[in-house]
Amino acid sequence: MKQFIFCLLFVLIPLLTHAQDKHDYNWLLGLHRDGIERFANHFDFNQDPVEIRPSALLGGLQQGTVMSDADGQLLFYSGGCYIANRNHEMMENGDSINAPGGPYYTDCSRDTSGYFLFQGIISLPVPGNKDLYYLFHLRKPQKNKEPDILCYSLVDMSYNNGLGKVIKKNITIAEGQFADAVTAVKHANGRDWWIVAPEDDDIYHILFLSPSGITHTIQEVGYNWSMGRWVNNAVFSPDGTKYARLGEGNKLLYMCFDRCSGLFSCPILIQLDIFLGATFGIAFSPNSQLLYVSYIEELFQFDTKNLSNNSKPILIDRYDGFKLGFAANFFRMSLAPNGKIYMCCANGIAVMHAINAPDSVGTACRFEQHSIPLFGSNHIGINHFPNFRLYDQAASRCDTLGIDTPEHLPEPARWVPVEGMHIYPNPASDYFNLAVAACESGRLRILNAEGRVMYEVSNWSGPQNIDIDATNWPGGVYFVHLFRYRFRVIHSVQKVLVVH
Repeated sequence: MKQFIFCLLFVLIPLLTHAQDKHDYNWLLGLHRDGIERFANHFDFNQDPVEIRPSALLGGLQQGTVMSDADGQLLFYSGGCYIANRNHEMMENGDSINAPGGPYYTDCSRDTSGYFLFQGIISLPVPGNKDLYYLFHLRKPQKNKEPDILCYSLVDMSYNNGLGKVIKKNITIAEGQFADAVTAVKHANGRDWWIVAPEDDDIYHILFLSPSGITHTIQEVGYNWSMGRWVNNAVFSPDGTKYARLGEGNKLLYMCFDRCSGLFSCPILIQLDIFLGATFGIAFSPNSQLLYVSYIEELFQFDTKNLSNNSKPILIDRYDGFKLGFAANFFRMSLAPNGKIYMCCANGIAVMHAINAPDSVGTACRFEQHSIPLFGSNHIGINHFPNFRLYDQAASRCDTLGIDTPEHLPEPARWVPVEGMHIYPNPASDYFNLAVAACESGRLRILNAEGRVMYEVSNWSGPQNIDIDATNWPGGVYFVHLFRYRFRVIHSVQKVLVVH
């Protein structure tokens, strides 16, 4: 019997892990003030189609993080001033988030918008503990100044009959000139997290969250630029392999990301000269192949498969002039659990836009302006979430926990190394895979021991994966040569052993 129970638990552990995928099933947008007939908006993605209903928030969520449990039930939320429980009451010890400082006293004393940042807070479950949740948040030194401290607070939901308690608050992680663009992505093992907080130049603070706690590293990627106040926006692709960030002067930075090492590579900087003003919003399609960028009166789409410094996007639509007191123009976007992308208005009015088929190219994405009526102002903000339904990266060196992607979800993109190439499996039988990560184009050759070319690709561009059919190759050692045209030297040579 004990052996049966052990086996049953071994089978159920991955299933229980897979159940933990609804942490973003509640969105809370807007504000609510005592004595004023004004409502916030609760998006409930547990319903199909999504149910939007009025909600009485504690204060406001101009930005804001919202956390639900594994089954999609609301747990807590924060607009950067305090942490509220699911009953819209102050969580125990949940006051004075981001205090002290002038911005806290000005932004949080009015009970309206919350802390004045757009992407300055995000919450994540602690790996291996169903009750603990981290909030990573930025703190400003003065009004209209960039954040200068990256903090964390820790919530324990086992207190107060499930209403929670803040057990750590405003703990400094790092100091710097941070951009208002905190985001996160799952580690390739399918359990842990990477949290990225860029500075206002080339510095990227990268946090690793595991059951052992938080570790902190810094990476410089080679582009020193100013973000500006309103255009800060960064997002990971749903498959976790791409990162896009908007900057001042209509600049778009696009990079590859290694979910194993937590390192960026292959940066591409695109100058968006076709935009007439500032770009404000950015979002990836569910399949991670298309990237949407919004200017205040235009929506554009990039194809990421062939993205380069000279790429030009497709114009999806222009603002149609609709007003609801103020103009229903274009602002921030967020990919929802139902596969749609929702966009708020820069004026915060009681309406939103929707991209209904974001995996489709061009106007087939079915962008509908002011198609989502709201109960109250969204207060020029939209909730930002990581992809909680991203699991292991199969065949990667970090796929060590057996947390496999559920069958009903698409497999994430295959793992690729930050540089060079990776061969898997090795030794191989009939097939093996080459993961190529070099940014520049080049030539790939596989030679046998006598120097005969067994496979060749004359013009490749990484990162990519290549499946090699070695069914008819004699058993033995083969040499994989990777040339990079830019430097005209052999970039890498590796051996692969074929055994039938």
